[in-house]
Amino acid sequence: MGDSTQWGESRMRRNACTVVLVFALFGVFSGNSGKANAQTAVQAQETTGVVARVDQRANVVILDDGRMIRATPATVIMAGGSPATVASLKPGTMVVIRSGEPVALSGGQYVVVSDSPAASVPVGAIRTRILAA
Repeated sequence: MGDSTQWGESRMRRNACTVVLVFALFGVFSGNSGKANAQTAVQAQETTGVVARVDQRANVVILDDGRMIRATPATVIMAGGSPATVASLKPGTMVVIRSGEPVALSGGQYVVVSDSPAASVPVGAIRTRILAA
């Protein structure tokens, strides 16, 4: 009987270790998804303003204060409390744009504006920094 008791205790320890390992892995992966959720929350910023004009080909809304917001597939535009598209917007319309990309016109192209200096560098460009002598 002593052997079966030891075998049972050993099996219970193994099961307990397996459960702990599963929860530890779940915690690691949950931590990563929490970071993704934090990024999503940051990206889901809202921009409110009055439409000055629309660049339909570039999917950009230019607000009367000069800000430019590009609509992406994740962007939600509300005009008068109802969902709207870039094409449906008219000058003078009050809008709330959620998850749009702030952009600026540079060299005839819209480039993403960000707090990160690297985000404003076009793909394939070389970023250099001049050091003071």
